[in-house]
Amino acid sequence: MLSKSMPRQRNESDPNSTRGKLSLKERYQQRKIDLLNSLKSLSGEGFPSLQRSIELQCDLHKLAGSASHFGDQKIGDLSGSLDEYLQNSGSESDPSYFRRLVAELCDEIEKSFNDQMSHISSSQDVVWNRDSYAKEELRAVIDTMLDGLIVINDRGIIRDFTPVSEKLFGYSTDEVIGQNISMLMPEPDRSNHDSYLDNYAKGGLAKIVGIGREVIGQRKDGSTFPMELGVSRFEIGGKKKYVGICRDITQRKRDEKIKDEFISTVSHELRSPLTSLQASLGLLLARHAHDLDEQGTRLLSLAHNGAIRLSELVNDILDLEKIAAGKLEIVLQSIEIGPLVQDIVDRHAGLALSHDVQFETQVNVSGVKVRLDPNRFNQALVNLLSNAAKFSDAGDTVLISAELDDPTNVRIAVKDNGPGIPLAFQSKIFQRFAQADSSTTRQQGGSGLGLNITKSLIEEFGGTVNFESTEGKGTSFYFVLPVALD
Repeated sequence: MLSKSMPRQRNESDPNSTRGKLSLKERYQQRKIDLLNSLKSLSGEGFPSLQRSIELQCDLHKLAGSASHFGDQKIGDLSGSLDEYLQNSGSESDPSYFRRLVAELCDEIEKSFNDQMSHISSSQDVVWNRDSYAKEELRAVIDTMLDGLIVINDRGIIRDFTPVSEKLFGYSTDEVIGQNISMLMPEPDRSNHDSYLDNYAKGGLAKIVGIGREVIGQRKDGSTFPMELGVSRFEIGGKKKYVGICRDITQRKRDEKIKDEFISTVSHELRSPLTSLQASLGLLLARHAHDLDEQGTRLLSLAHNGAIRLSELVNDILDLEKIAAGKLEIVLQSIEIGPLVQDIVDRHAGLALSHDVQFETQVNVSGVKVRLDPNRFNQALVNLLSNAAKFSDAGDTVLISAELDDPTNVRIAVKDNGPGIPLAFQSKIFQRFAQADSSTTRQQGGSGLGLNITKSLIEEFGGTVNFESTEGKGTSFYFVLPVALD
């Protein structure tokens, strides 16, 4: 048999073989191409020479096996027939029959390629339609967003402008595409924007990119409005672009102003009568408590304490309103922190006495100064002292410490051995009016504003406030403040 004299087939899985790097399907397609070229070169010839016949049988043998594997039955049958004809024929063979078999096999191979290309074209149409639909869907999502979306390049030139952006700024898309984004800004931002982009591109500090903040936008008619702007950066083809999300917050600002004015008016209207009420009740308690029976004295004390608490609440609300409006007066000074902490604790020993606890200090900083407002720092520290005293059991000790957290920061902590802060409440501890026990039967008084105010004050000094707490074992609140350089 001729198959015994066939050259050894190349090992298709040999990693050193070029063909071994192709998949089985790819190798089969290559065999069809190679054989088609060989057969076409024979179409004008008669019966092939012996050497050519052996080479052709080898190729046909391989193709027949691959065609059977991939389900190309007709190519497999024709390859097998031609292979068998070449093996069993001699020089007297009929060249016309040979040419007919060759032509049929060529036609079938070409037909399979045409079918394959048609399938590929159909698949590409499906992919294109799918991609087209995805793009349309994405465009629809972007165009129906509640916020405006603007895309600019690295030179500040507007590349995309959504319908909501048109409503926000009063410009049509055609009017802004290709224009500098600064046209949507009032001065001085309009003049400074390009230099900001250049500075950021050169590695400068991000003022908006990746951060977001409140800014002022300018409409086509020249009017301005407050808006929230969030900006992020992306790259396509190595070119930087920026996408901005804009939200008009005019109504929010209007509502906040109404609320702040209401709080300010109510607080100021309450402050004067409360001051008089507190003073009067205090005077009555001091001069005439002995003229009352035990129940009368108790009721007078409750009224006096209630007036004090209400007065403190009004003061806290006023402070919050000033902080929110940026009107809280802060006078920063470089002050030695150790003596200041000790003085505040000594002056408020009455807090400890009123709750039957002791204040113990451990001040381990000497000559260390911190830049702060001593009056506002007093307010912040007293808030922590008051909370620690209220939530400690009778006879407990509250520890107040001051020490260097590292060479550039000082840490002031107030630690109690009270019930601790419930885990579910810890994430809300610094929110306004936050109270772990907000029921009408809670044992400890307070407005829930003290820690929020304390946090705001310490942040005004460039510091941070945090806490560590374990339920049933106590809580430690602490400030970390930067050491003054002067």
